[in-house]
Amino acid sequence: MNFRRNSYLNETREECCNAFLLFMRIICCENMRGESSMTDGDLCVSCGGRIVSFDDGLFRCEFCGKFYSDEKECSDIEVVRKLWKKGNRKYARTLMRDVLASDPNNDLYLLESLRIDLEADSVADYLEKNLGSDQNLERISKNVAFITMTKCSKGECGSLTKELERYIELRNKINGIKCQNEHIKSLVEFAAEHPEKPSFAERIKELRYVCSQNSTEIFISFFAGCVFTCFLIYQLGLGMVLLAPIGGLLGIGVYWLCRVESKNESRMMLKDMVDQNRSDVSSLPVVIDEANEAFTVFARHEKAILERSEG
Repeated sequence: MNFRRNSYLNETREECCNAFLLFMRIICCENMRGESSMTDGDLCVSCGGRIVSFDDGLFRCEFCGKFYSDEKECSDIEVVRKLWKKGNRKYARTLMRDVLASDPNNDLYLLESLRIDLEADSVADYLEKNLGSDQNLERISKNVAFITMTKCSKGECGSLTKELERYIELRNKINGIKCQNEHIKSLVEFAAEHPEKPSFAERIKELRYVCSQNSTEIFISFFAGCVFTCFLIYQLGLGMVLLAPIGGLLGIGVYWLCRVESKNESRMMLKDMVDQNRSDVSSLPVVIDEANEAFTVFARHEKAILERSEG
């Protein structure tokens, strides 16, 4: 019994001594930091683990993983931003993936991951530089971090995402109206170059063009006209089979009339499109104002979140 008791007391004394020595090492390390810069081998103030340098001015504890910069503890996000600003973007992305994996639904982590995926200083900065490109705006909508953010219907992340979705929706509408307007302009210019009542020479020119571009359809029309004429002659009991080619020419004439009718319908459709486009363009200033307001709200909100995380 005495042996076990002495053994237990010895182990307890040894643990207390080790803890005391570790505490003294930390205190000494803190005092030395006031006089010199942090270097490899310094001790972590949280766990007493060994600190090693992994980038210029950045250190990490080998045991608990805590980061240090300028002799102060710093968060994972702060390290990611410092690495990004220094140009070490590959390591910043790797670290960001690890950080997000540790807390996949963290609002700040998701926002920071989205910013890094977009390779921008901020999401607002990316939007401002790519407001005229639907393809670049689509990069946000298809981003995994953004999709995760859209599932957060409550809290700050939810409101921020709704603001971003609202702006993207308005910007896509603006780009769509502008693209539609350019398309309608080209159609109107083409229609102006091809008047509704062309001259006889223009009709002959158009007929030649149609014949050269639609020879198969014209042959089918001629053949159908011949067959119909032969059938009609047979039903009437007439023996004038030579009239079949005339029926073929009538078939071509019917084909031409159908093309003219289709052309008239196209002109009517173009008129309706022009009227709708005129209405959309007239509403464009209002939509632009709404988009600018939505962007301002989102940019201010994002900036507040970033500043709060840095503080």
